[in-house]
Amino acid sequence: MSMPPHALASEHLPGFIPGPDGSDPLFTVVMFLLVILLMAIGIIYLKLHAIPGRLWLDMAGLS
Repeated sequence: MSMPPHALASEHLPGFIPGPDGSDPLFTVVMFLLVILLMAIGIIYLKLHAIPGRLWLDMAGLS
């Protein structure tokens, strides 16, 4: 038997409220974006870290 909603309860729930199955879409999206951001920062760091070695190889004529 289902109880009627409270008189002060709103009809619409915001999208960031987890569903009855326990899934949290906002958490999932934020974690996905965080992983992508960390990978991008790592790639940029490694590219910058490799610049002196590539310059040395070019100057030495070993490339």
